[in-house]
Amino acid sequence: MVYSEGVGHHCGFRIYDNLVCETTNRPGCTSQLENRATTFSALINLDHQLGVLDLPDGVIEMAKKPLMIIEAFNQLFKKPATCKYPFVKCIPAEGFRGKQVFDINLCISCGLCAKDCPAKAIEMVSVEGKKRPMFLLDRCIFCYQCAESCVKNAIKSTDIFELATTDKASLVIRPEAVAQRTGVTA
Repeated sequence: MVYSEGVGHHCGFRIYDNLVCETTNRPGCTSQLENRATTFSALINLDHQLGVLDLPDGVIEMAKKPLMIIEAFNQLFKKPATCKYPFVKCIPAEGFRGKQVFDINLCISCGLCAKDCPAKAIEMVSVEGKKRPMFLLDRCIFCYQCAESCVKNAIKSTDIFELATTDKASLVIRPEAVAQRTGVTA
């Protein structure tokens, strides 16, 4: 009969009543660790939370300190997990969703992208008599629902992620600017 379940520091545990703990031989309950790679400090914290150990909080903190020193020493000889950004440019993972690229030549002005956008980051604006999408990247959540609903694949994903700016107007992709860059008049 399970009377307590929870997640410890490194392990999930289930406590059963009316049994003897196989790990610690404590009467009254047993715990089954779902992950056998638990740490000593996780077991001490678990026992303290359950009231099995009646120790002051300072003793528990002292038990954790040697483990922290060992971990810090081990990290000295490992390769850093971070890169020296912005001096070394990082390469986003495959499938990364960055800034949108809009091809005005493929757009048929259906408006599905604006209707399906959950953040309302796309507004349809008139460009020489046709409604074209204007992307507001400050509102965009980069879910790419717009690209999925575009029947002509006019909206594509890129790996451009450096969008930080102090000028909010630079976070707007206007269809006029796209038409001018491609040399096509809509």
